[in-house]
Amino acid sequence: RYDGYRFHNYRMRPGDNSPLRTNRIGSIRELPDHDLECTTNDSLTFVFHRRTGRFELTSGDYSKRPRPYKADDATLAKLKSLPQFANVFTSILLVDRQGGIWVDTHSGLYRVWFGAKPLQPVKLSGAAEEEVHCLYVDKKDRTWVADKNGHVRVGDKYLTPKGELSTTPAAFGQNVYCILEDSQGDLWLGAKPDGLTRLKASETGEGYTVKRYVHDENDPNSLSCDNIYDMVEDGQQRLWIATYKGGLNMYDLRQKHDGVFLHKNNGLSGWPTDVESDKVRCLHITPQQVLIAGTLNGLYTCSLGGNLRDMKFWHHCRRPDDATSLSNNWVMDIEPLRDHTVAIATSGGGFCLTDDRQLLSEHAPFCTFTTDQGLPSDVCLSLFFKPSHGLYIVSQTSISCFSLSDSTVTNYTRGTLDERFKLLDTKPVFAGAHLLFGTTQGVLSVSPQDMQKSNYQPPLVFDCSSYIRLSPDERSLTIQFAALDFNKNVPITYAYRIEGMDNRWIYITDNHITLPDIPAGTFRLHLRSTN
Repeated sequence: RYDGYRFHNYRMRPGDNSPLRTNRIGSIRELPDHDLECTTNDSLTFVFHRRTGRFELTSGDYSKRPRPYKADDATLAKLKSLPQFANVFTSILLVDRQGGIWVDTHSGLYRVWFGAKPLQPVKLSGAAEEEVHCLYVDKKDRTWVADKNGHVRVGDKYLTPKGELSTTPAAFGQNVYCILEDSQGDLWLGAKPDGLTRLKASETGEGYTVKRYVHDENDPNSLSCDNIYDMVEDGQQRLWIATYKGGLNMYDLRQKHDGVFLHKNNGLSGWPTDVESDKVRCLHITPQQVLIAGTLNGLYTCSLGGNLRDMKFWHHCRRPDDATSLSNNWVMDIEPLRDHTVAIATSGGGFCLTDDRQLLSEHAPFCTFTTDQGLPSDVCLSLFFKPSHGLYIVSQTSISCFSLSDSTVTNYTRGTLDERFKLLDTKPVFAGAHLLFGTTQGVLSVSPQDMQKSNYQPPLVFDCSSYIRLSPDERSLTIQFAALDFNKNVPITYAYRIEGMDNRWIYITDNHITLPDIPAGTFRLHLRSTN
């Protein structure tokens, strides 16, 4: 008996009173009551009782035993097309309901399944690694791709240090982390550790004029730090810049004196002074002009309507005694959803949902989703919301899609994704009909068809009867179970709850649970699984 996890063998042993005379069983067929009729190689017929696990000798007609399974020519050709079985003895025992081919060979038993190939990213260079840290779609619908090797691709061309667009591979020379096209049509590139680059379209329409902004120890109005992680423009044509180790910066796009940046060292005095708060990773501005800044010390929010030098920042962080506080202080990304809902990705605390209208207060409530609610990882690197699909959550080895309507999570992990790359904290973008993700091996392009759910519903089976009665001295119990999905290429996730004892759903990847110290009473175990 095989349940996708383990084999259990039923055979005769000394002193077990089994009527079998040999363990060599030549054929099996299922009876109407689901017990099994077995014929052995000494021409005897037995009924195997599934509930007791024992054999009973019967007077069945050996001549009417099932004939060996005969595969069709297409299946035989499919199998022989594989190099593993090209020139060896094979006997196809069965093609199961999931399309799996069970093959007997001299080297053992195989199950062969022809499934979809795992999704792989595409590299555009010959480098061993091509870490894509920035993806952006501009107003001309061109996709910008920047990698750690210093390349910035604009569609099918390369951006050169002089602002030219080259059809031959050329390095821009900076590790670009973010790109923004402002309301005036200029493009801003934020790099680490090379500061800001402003691209103005040249008068000829070919390429750009380039201007760079970096930190200058002798100029208090220069950038506070050259590590740029994110940028956003507010409704007053002001560019807000997230720097890693330099806090928040502001650049007024309308200013006459080019190159003046406002930060905590020259007027933005409300910004906190601690080291972790100066590590700003992400920014977002709500329609009500509330700035949200994600740092390594939680969230900071402020209203952009008043005098910038008098700005008050509200701090939202994890409070260990408050389950409605931010789940983790290391904020990775911020993504607006709908109806004033904002999603916050954290590194170690899953993601949180909050109402952006409550963020200008001391204690805004956050609703947290972690592995306890079905996520494959608590480390959420980036977010992307598409109303027709849901909220996409990116972790190192998985992409999850969260449904706002019923709070369920669909996970695409190893098996759907190839195992030879890792996803990065790159903000995903939607280009054409594909979602693009940054990885260590180039750009991963995913179409809606790639994200289709399997409609196979595996039956759930248990290693015990549906009713178990324990004596007073029996206080603990281990129950094993399995979702019969033989096509699984990643661990199946299970969720269980015990009605009458603890009504919470508990998520596990093991196919067994142990219940210790069971109190007196009657309880019902509920179990569900993924496919």
